[in-house]
Amino acid sequence: MSLIFIQDTTLYLTLLGVFSFLDRYKCHVCKLVINDVDLVEGKCPVCGREPNKMCELDHLACSHDVAAGVTFCPKCGEPTCPVCGCHDVSQISRVTGLEC
Repeated sequence: MSLIFIQDTTLYLTLLGVFSFLDRYKCHVCKLVINDVDLVEGKCPVCGREPNKMCELDHLACSHDVAAGVTFCPKCGEPTCPVCGCHDVSQISRVTGLEC
């Protein structure tokens, strides 16, 4: 029998499914991920703006440079980074050079 030790308690509880019932929100102003129980009247507790609900497959941010192409999330259908799957992407037209 092998044991796996996980030092991050949040990761461990997430793997166990303890936090699976919590919706997560991402505040693009404060760059925070907020659980639904921590929202103040549906707004970010730090800046007071309305955060966006996160997909289960999303994570905080890309840690690499610009990547060519785009993929779409199999769960929510939103555009994602083709390298890491982050949902915070901007699609830029190859014709006009403007954001789509």
